[in-house]
Amino acid sequence: MNLRIENFFRFLVKHRLAVIILHAGLFITGLLGARAVRVDYSAEQFLVFDGDAQEVFEQYKEHFPREDLQVSAFLEVTGPFNASDYETLRDLADAFEDAGLESVRWIGATDFIEEVITDGGRTVEVVRLENRSEISDSTLQTIVEPRSQHPLLVGTLWNQDLSVFGIHGFLAPDQNNDARRRHVTAVLEETIDDLSETSGRIVLSGLPVLRATIPLALETDMTKLLGIGVIISFIILWLYFRRISIAALCFVGVAPAIVLTLGLMGYAGQSISVLTSVVPIVILVVALSDATHLVVSTREAWRNGRAINEAVVNTFTSLSRSCFFTSLTTALGFLGLIATRNHLIGEFGVISALSVIVAYLVTLTLLPALLACTKDLGPYKEWGEHL
Repeated sequence: MNLRIENFFRFLVKHRLAVIILHAGLFITGLLGARAVRVDYSAEQFLVFDGDAQEVFEQYKEHFPREDLQVSAFLEVTGPFNASDYETLRDLADAFEDAGLESVRWIGATDFIEEVITDGGRTVEVVRLENRSEISDSTLQTIVEPRSQHPLLVGTLWNQDLSVFGIHGFLAPDQNNDARRRHVTAVLEETIDDLSETSGRIVLSGLPVLRATIPLALETDMTKLLGIGVIISFIILWLYFRRISIAALCFVGVAPAIVLTLGLMGYAGQSISVLTSVVPIVILVVALSDATHLVVSTREAWRNGRAINEAVVNTFTSLSRSCFFTSLTTALGFLGLIATRNHLIGEFGVISALSVIVAYLVTLTLLPALLACTKDLGPYKEWGEHL
């Protein structure tokens, strides 16, 4: 078995250029697949019920779909609702319509029934504020105060103490996707930023907004945490190896493994969930630990007098099996999560297990080819060996 493994790594070292080109091709293929991966942070992922309960929930979703499509903005006022506050709501309503939201509802687009005395008689007329060219404070008080506790208006157009007024619109069902949600959220947030300078506090809400902002927040946190981890790890490795190129080799399996994992998800039609969004950190830990172990051992073999190629073959032959079982047990640990009732957690376990195996394969095939291209694995520093 060891002879076969040794011959395999001799083959990789001998044909290192072809191996590097092959990995470059796989990387590009992974990028193409990764472009098809969509983000799905829907609340249904956290539901654990099934059977009849799941069927009832799906029927409810089918017959009452608009809850998932509603976008709302709320304006907080500090005094009696006045014409200035109304103009702020009008600007928000225009922004809702410009963003492509449908059935925009707010105080200006609501029909109110008013009793009017004309020529000694009483008549009833329908008042819609947005159709009037001028709106005064007294007109607004005439509309709002008598209806301040109306059960169909409280909780939608305003709250009970008339300190918050709302605007509501709906995404078209065929536009309820991540790109569209992000666009609508960005347009409305830009308008709110402009209006907040001259008005009360404005809050944007609704499931489409949450499903747009949560992924962005997670992406920001993921980029930050991943970046901090890479920087700190790189500095430590550079202090040890005293070679930027050798320290960089320890990260050689990270980016390709992330891209290939995302590519496989894209080709399989698998979306990114709240939990699977942390898979890149899992890959960083697994790939970096394996690569560092292998590079350090290769360096020791090279210091003991072996040629670079022989040091690579000897090290990878002796350590590939232990690295394999380390990755295998880690992957099996993640796979154990499929025993949970929650589909989201099981999905995270499967994808994490896949990413661990992908990281192992990339590291054990690409790293020896790249190490064989080096000529110097770093100087000996007594203090560095005890870092």
